[in-house]
Amino acid sequence: LLTIDQDLFLDSQAGDVVLDQVAVRSEGGTVRAQGQSVRLTDAQIDVSSSTSTGGAVDLLGGSVVVDGATQIRADGSNQAGAIRIGGDAKGANPEIRTASTTFLGDDVVISANGLDQGDGGRIIVWSDDNTAMLARLEAQGGANGGDGGFIETSSAGVISVGSFAPTTDAPNGISGLYLLDPAEVWICSDKCPDGGEIILDGGIEWRSFISDASVVQSLANNGTYVIEADHTIRVVDSVEPSLTNSNGDPSSANLVLRTTKSGFYDTSPATGREGTQEQGGIIIDALVGYGGAERKGSLDLVIDSQGYVDINVPLNMNSTSFPSPQGGSLVISAGELKVNENGADPLFINKSLLADAISITAPSLEFGSNTTESPLNFTKSAGNIIEPSSSIQFISTVGAILF
Repeated sequence: LLTIDQDLFLDSQAGDVVLDQVAVRSEGGTVRAQGQSVRLTDAQIDVSSSTSTGGAVDLLGGSVVVDGATQIRADGSNQAGAIRIGGDAKGANPEIRTASTTFLGDDVVISANGLDQGDGGRIIVWSDDNTAMLARLEAQGGANGGDGGFIETSSAGVISVGSFAPTTDAPNGISGLYLLDPAEVWICSDKCPDGGEIILDGGIEWRSFISDASVVQSLANNGTYVIEADHTIRVVDSVEPSLTNSNGDPSSANLVLRTTKSGFYDTSPATGREGTQEQGGIIIDALVGYGGAERKGSLDLVIDSQGYVDINVPLNMNSTSFPSPQGGSLVISAGELKVNENGADPLFINKSLLADAISITAPSLEFGSNTTESPLNFTKSAGNIIEPSSSIQFISTVGAILF
């Protein structure tokens, strides 16, 4: 075991950087490894500070592998530090090299935790093509105060996640934000096509799958969970969280489903079939929120698409928390819309929406038309009493609002 007690800078532009059973300790310092490929196996990298701000760790290369029992820590007493693996946030920083593939093994621990009353730090895991994130990631607030930090696990291509949901929890502060951002993602388990394996069509990976259980756990571990995709998000299996704090009392969380590009996109490279296209958007085919089972807490749901939004099931944001139910909010925003089979462009919802506050924005809105399904419901629940929702807002930016 090689031990280094100082900052460490390794830069091999044309070669590989390998840290095998190496321990680096630099209080509040910096460790940077950059090369054609970077590999850490059973390494210990610690730039934590017990008196001040945690340091910085950068692992940057054409490919990055962190495996074995590797631990990377940038904890801080006042403020945790920053860890970047495979690139910067969303791969958008032109001064930071991005990896084509990034792999973090399931025995790896990466932390940027606040100590005592410190705020959590930042952890970024990025790839241009394929991110496999199986590790345990933590950016928590301190035990006696401090807010949670920010964690991103993303790829311009596909991402796979393991059984550990990243956490930005804050026992005595405001929980942080976790961002998952692949090109396209389905939320599913039993109903996943191909058994939930990343689709390989024409030899190129192009669709990511995350389990509904992973989404539920991520909501429990973070104040806000953002699932963002370039083109399509599809909810195939239900997401029904039960949200409690460390004392077992009902708590709250925010779930944001967001697509950032509108219109059709070329899937020819992925499918191997020339001229194939798909339209991007958000499709809700399973319950998100609360069904008939007893659940605790309050979930606020944001559905935000630059493309279409297609909601095919009831959405119920009111839980059965005891001693009284708690209601979350539902916000839907859609850009270029195509929601029903005939190609019309209004936001078209056939089922019931139940929330304390509902805000829907679209070029034109249509509710409950041409359907014998259950009626559209805009209500909130208060104990056993059903009364009109406290806040209902419909905004049509171009066309009419039809009921």
